[in-house]
Amino acid sequence: MALGVVLAVFACDDPDATLDSSSAIWCDALCSRVRSCGYIVPGCSSDCVRERTALAKLTRAGAEAMAPCLERLSCGAIRGDEGRWEEETNACWDQAQENLAPSESVRAFCAPYAAAWFSCGYVFPLDECESIYGMWSDSVLEQLSACAAGRCSELETCAEAVFTGL
Repeated sequence: MALGVVLAVFACDDPDATLDSSSAIWCDALCSRVRSCGYIVPGCSSDCVRERTALAKLTRAGAEAMAPCLERLSCGAIRGDEGRWEEETNACWDQAQENLAPSESVRAFCAPYAAAWFSCGYVFPLDECESIYGMWSDSVLEQLSACAAGRCSELETCAEAVFTGL
């Protein structure tokens, strides 16, 4: 219980982070692992939220699905081995993506979005769409929906632009 209180205090020093935000959930899981690897990092959660702004683009459910895996990252990945970090966090993402049930907003998004890709000559099954985009917030889905409303020649470039810088 004391650990939860400590995490709450750290997360609260960032006015944009709430304890149940996707960013805070992801960072709290990571910082839990940082501590279990023997590192003492004051302000770990709040610094993580502040430095990893793209985490706000995840759904809360997506962050919750990643959290158990993040809590099991190797200490090598935590210590700064970029290769391990990339491999292990990508595996966490893939695992969460596979296990996350699509929300109603993702289902509502995917039907017209997959149809737009299909009308442009691509095959994009609904279940694949739901798996890929189930991790992303409604604001990301809205941006992608705007891409689907455009011309086929711009669809791929527009969709890629949504994720540039995340």
